[in-house]
This record gives sequence, structure tokens and C-alpha cells, in this order.
Amino acid sequence: MITTNGGKTFEDVKIIKTDNLEEKNIYFEGLPYIENEILKIKAYTITNGEKKYLNLLSEDNGLDWKSK
Repeated sequence: MITTNGGKTFEDVKIIKTDNLEEKNIYFEGLPYIENEILKIKAYTITNGEKKYLNLLSEDNGLDWKSK
């Protein structure tokens, strides 16, 4: 869930899936940051004990995320 108005209302976050990526197995590393007017965050999944890193990008203030 994300808020864009200081916590008055919340909306579901949508992650545009790639490969076998499922929202239930995404872990986030650190906090989102802005670079060149795009919100970014480093995330990863764990499969068979191995981490697969993803760079997720959002161009709508965190409502929709897609992998780079």
C-alpha cells in the first residue's frame, strides 16, 4: 500500500511481473530514491536459496513498479 497524501488515504501498489516474479516473494533492500525524476528501489527474490536482484522503477510516484 502507498500513500501520496501523508496517510489520509492508501492505494494498492501494482508490480508489473516479469519471469516467475510474484508479489509474495519480493523483498526490498533499502528505501526508494529518486533519480532523474524516476522513483527506484533495489529488490530481490529468493529461489532455491539464491538471491536474484531486481531494480524496480516507478514513473507514477510508486503506484506501479516494473523491473529495469
